Amino acid sequence: LLPDFGDHRKEGLEQLALVEREGFFLSAPATLSLTFAWIEERKYDRAIASCKRNQRLYPDNLINAQLLGQSHYLARDYDNALATFDRVLAIAPENNRVHYYRGRSLQRKRDYAEASKAFYRYLASDHIEDWQRSAAHFRLGQMHYARKDYENAAREYQAATKAYDYKPAKQAWARMKKARRQGDIEF
Repeated sequence: LLPDFGDHRKEGLEQLALVEREGFFLSAPATLSLTFAWIEERKYDRAIASCKRNQRLYPDNLINAQLLGQSHYLARDYDNALATFDRVLAIAPENNRVHYYRGRSLQRKRDYAEASKAFYRYLASDHIEDWQRSAAHFRLGQMHYARKDYENAAREYQAATKAYDYKPAKQAWARMKKARRQGDIEF
């Protein structure tokens, strides 16, 4: 059994802020740590500000750039997210994970054609985990479904559930089969 130490998050964030302001070697890592904390607390404006602080010091830092793009995405600022993800690709064209995030941003903008290209590019990656493959197929299924392209939505949802036991994909596939049984959709 572990003892209950209480919630010391506030003190921890204050200590990180102190290191960020006054630290020499650990200032940038403290800023990244604070970024993760701001994202967790859904304070996306603070997360973006933290990433931009690091970006001024380390403009080509891949981790910071990707985190900045994700922060913009979470803040629903999809244009800046896409610009940042494009910057990630300029820094590291071999970074395949960024294609997934680009796809999500494009999907949110309802640019399904470009989002599909990003997801298929991501799925062509050499090093991709089954759960990541499943998530990309699920997103493709969502876009096909939104366009009432039920046959391709079914194909993508099936691919998602085959790749990994991804609950949202299983639920979407089950809803589609139920809708087909009820005569609401055809595929």
